[in-house]
Parts: sequence; C-alpha cells; structure tokens
Amino acid sequence: QMLFILLLFSGFMGITNFDVLFIKFHYLFFSNMDWLFDPRTTPIILLMPENFFTVLFGLWLGFILIILLLIWGWIKLMLSIFFNKTRT
Repeated sequence: QMLFILLLFSGFMGITNFDVLFIKFHYLFFSNMDWLFDPRTTPIILLMPENFFTVLFGLWLGFILIILLLIWGWIKLMLSIFFNKTRT
C-alpha cells in the first residue's frame, strides 16, 4: 500500500513537473552527456518532442499502478482464503 501511495504521489509530481524530472533522470542515470541532442544536427529530437515522453511516462505510471493494484488485490484475496481455511 505504501509503495502504491508513493508511486501515485511521485507520478503526480512527475506529470505536473515533467521537464525537470526528465532532466534530473538523465543526469542521474547517464554518466555522459550523450543524451543531449541538437535539433539542427540530430533530427530524432524533432520526431520525439517532450510531449511524447510525457505521454509515455503517464502510460508507464498507469500500467505500473494497475499491476500493483492487481497484485495487492490478489494478495488480499489469498490471505482471506488462507485465514478462512485456518479458522474452520
């Protein structure tokens, strides 16, 4: 439950302030500056603007939250079945 709440909160913060999150993520996970592209020399940056990555982040976050909810529901169901069997 805490992981779900943490992901929900960080996801909301990430979507509302995505440009800062995007830059900090790349500084943290890439040791060089190869992730910086110049639109004049690298046309791929024109193909995938910031909105593209914002949508991808939102889809990823939604997918992860749905998976966590399903796992949490399955665990609750299994625990209730287990405890109901041990009582009888």
